[in-house]
Amino acid sequence: LPQWKIYSYAGDNIVTAQAIYEGLWMSCVSQSTGQIQCKVFDSLLNLN
Repeated sequence: LPQWKIYSYAGDNIVTAQAIYEGLWMSCVSQSTGQIQCKVFDSLLNLN
Protein backbone atom coordinates (compact mmCIF):
# COMPACT_ATOMS: atom_id res chain seq x y z
CA LEU A 1 0.00 0.00 0.00
CA PRO A 2 1.63 3.27 -1.05
CA GLN A 3 0.87 5.63 1.83
CA TRP A 4 0.65 9.38 1.78
CA LYS A 5 -0.51 9.78 5.40
CA ILE A 6 0.47 7.71 8.44
CA TYR A 7 -0.51 8.45 12.02
CA SER A 8 -0.83 6.52 15.25
CA TYR A 9 -2.76 6.55 18.50
CA ALA A 10 -1.70 5.02 21.80
CA GLY A 11 -4.02 4.94 24.78
CA ASP A 12 -3.04 4.43 28.40
CA ASN A 13 -1.67 0.98 27.60
CA ILE A 14 -0.30 -0.92 24.60
CA VAL A 15 -3.60 -2.80 24.10
CA THR A 16 -5.23 0.32 22.64
CA ALA A 17 -2.43 1.30 20.23
CA GLN A 18 -3.38 1.80 16.58
CA ALA A 19 -1.60 2.88 13.42
CA ILE A 20 -3.61 4.31 10.52
CA TYR A 21 -2.26 4.19 6.96
CA GLU A 22 -4.02 6.15 4.22
CA GLY A 23 -3.28 6.02 0.52
CA LEU A 24 -4.99 6.99 -2.71
CA TRP A 25 -7.05 3.79 -3.01
CA MET A 26 -7.51 2.51 0.55
CA SER A 27 -7.21 3.19 4.26
CA CYS A 28 -5.91 0.61 6.76
CA VAL A 29 -5.93 0.41 10.56
CA SER A 30 -3.34 -1.76 12.27
CA GLN A 31 -4.08 -2.82 15.86
CA SER A 32 -1.37 -3.57 18.43
CA THR A 33 -2.72 -7.15 18.44
CA GLY A 34 -1.50 -7.59 14.85
CA GLN A 35 -4.96 -7.36 13.28
CA ILE A 36 -5.18 -5.16 10.16
CA GLN A 37 -8.44 -3.89 8.66
CA CYS A 38 -8.52 -2.15 5.29
CA LYS A 39 -11.24 -0.19 3.51
CA VAL A 40 -11.01 0.33 -0.24
CA PHE A 41 -12.33 3.66 -1.49
CA ASP A 42 -15.08 3.39 -4.12
CA SER A 43 -13.65 6.37 -6.02
CA LEU A 44 -11.25 9.28 -5.53
CA LEU A 45 -14.27 11.44 -4.62
CA ASN A 46 -14.64 9.52 -1.31
CA LEU A 47 -11.37 10.83 0.14
CA ASN A 48 -11.76 13.10 3.17
